[in-house]
Amino acid sequence: MKTKKLLSVVFLLSLVVSFTSVTPNINATQIPEGAIIKTEHNPDVYIVKYKNGKQFKRLVLNPQVFESYGHLKWEDIQIVDRGAVDLFITSDLVRVDGQTDIYQLEPNGDIGNKYLLESTIGYDLDSAYVINAVDFGNYELISTQNLSSTLTMTEISDISKTIVYVECYFENDKIQSGSGVLSEFENPPGNINYLVKTNAHVIFDVIPDSKNPPKVNCTVSLPHIEASEKIGFESIYSTSLGWFGYEPERHIDKAWLYLENALYGNSDLNKRVQDKITRSCFYKKTGMEIYVFGYPGYAISNNIPRLISTRGVISGNTGRGYDDSGREILESYFTTAQIDSGNSGGLAITKLTEAQTGAYGTLKKGDICIIGVPTWTSVGEYVNVGLIQNE
Repeated sequence: MKTKKLLSVVFLLSLVVSFTSVTPNINATQIPEGAIIKTEHNPDVYIVKYKNGKQFKRLVLNPQVFESYGHLKWEDIQIVDRGAVDLFITSDLVRVDGQTDIYQLEPNGDIGNKYLLESTIGYDLDSAYVINAVDFGNYELISTQNLSSTLTMTEISDISKTIVYVECYFENDKIQSGSGVLSEFENPPGNINYLVKTNAHVIFDVIPDSKNPPKVNCTVSLPHIEASEKIGFESIYSTSLGWFGYEPERHIDKAWLYLENALYGNSDLNKRVQDKITRSCFYKKTGMEIYVFGYPGYAISNNIPRLISTRGVISGNTGRGYDDSGREILESYFTTAQIDSGNSGGLAITKLTEAQTGAYGTLKKGDICIIGVPTWTSVGEYVNVGLIQNE
């Protein structure tokens, strides 16, 4: 770890020395094939390439990788506008010089993981870079086989108990709805012991100023404990706004509703909250099987929303980046699981077949962990797919 930290310091110092004589604000039309670029306030360095009318960039992982390419020089790094960097598609596909296998890379600071693609269907191979052995060796090989497994009926039933229907009311008789996840506070504020996690766009028709948000007028409906056997709801609760964050340009769209008084029925909330699904997965990779829970619009029948779980895989991601202020743009995940408008605010999870170790501990084989929150649909020319917000 000390070596990795030292590399980071050396990398940053090298950048500071190299950039002192560089004029910022170069635009995309001035960036040639093979250029090395970065923005003024972010240390990430990219190599640029063009192919078939498309323009790509790939992250240089660390100084060792940079210096392993003899043609790359520190003094040649160009500082460019954030907008110019964003015009280049971030590539995470590579092959080693002289080989044919395609790998997907996942950088994490000065280190990273690599995953051998068993199939390249659905990937843009124009984005693949040819790399050397040093570059390849700086990524740890992770198996993508059997990263997740099938949930049992009992596990699906347990998770379903926590998935609630959120309905919000606005002026002019406007109503909008979505999904949410019932959770319990570790350190509850006052007499509020439970909250519902959902999307900000579900509880607001117009997103307000976060410093002075209005009161929300939303109810939360809890399904019957045996959700698969009974339609309708066991109880309905009033709510108040706990917190929200809405920065769509950074892929952030979240809100908390505090659960207050029972308006109808009275559920035993302790029997619903599932401690075992409160942790986020450390690795969220293409090919992982996932389950999406929520109340999609297509499942409303006779004006009664129905809780639906759909199954699919992570089919890709949006990549990570930084805005003009150096704030991280979070990664989101495309999925083949069916997602409709009412799924917003629900839950996407997976069941692990092997342990995952991360900054916050270890997830064991068989653990159920959170992929994220179904939030958007990505509209293509011929196909629309669901997009899951990172947890």
